Amino acid sequence: EVRTRAGLPSFSAEGLTLLDIMSERAYELVFENKMLWDQRRTRKALVDGSGQFTSIENFVGHQPVNFNFEFSNKHLLSPVSGTELDNNRKCTQNFEWLPLQKGE
Repeated sequence: EVRTRAGLPSFSAEGLTLLDIMSERAYELVFENKMLWDQRRTRKALVDGSGQFTSIENFVGHQPVNFNFEFSNKHLLSPVSGTELDNNRKCTQNFEWLPLQKGE
């Protein structure tokens, strides 16, 4: 019903691919600030290791958008909070989020 109202074709679960599922998710959550997190979680945001966030138009099939967002390997993982590190001594900080040492 919602897809019909939005002018989108209906489809069944038969023959669905991951791209179909992620595209549907993008349509359903378009204004709920989920795209960046999905791109980050599925590692679709990195193109050729350049760190330039450019895959949004390829991901949902829309025209390219004009903005730059620097997205590096560091941003694929979130830092572990200081509270978690203090409460669990076996827990370590994600490597990219470790503080730089003098001379680095």
